[in-house]
Amino acid sequence: VKAIPSFHNFLYEFVNKLENHSLRAPVNEWIRWRDNTFSVEVKEWRKHLEYYLSRFAPDKRLVVAYEDLVSEATGPQVS
Repeated sequence: VKAIPSFHNFLYEFVNKLENHSLRAPVNEWIRWRDNTFSVEVKEWRKHLEYYLSRFAPDKRLVVAYEDLVSEATGPQVS
């Protein structure tokens, strides 16, 4: 759920030569980018996901939500 906005923040920092994870892009920048590229980004994310899902049998996959992995409450059990 947070991957695409996070990717936009990364792009904003990169384009503006800012340190990674130093800030969030302004809301107006996010809205403009989202409205212009969201459907393309979702299709790219889907292709990325399908690529990896097609390479491993279901019993050989470990799928973990990033939010669960970094959460103080669930991270220790998930990792």
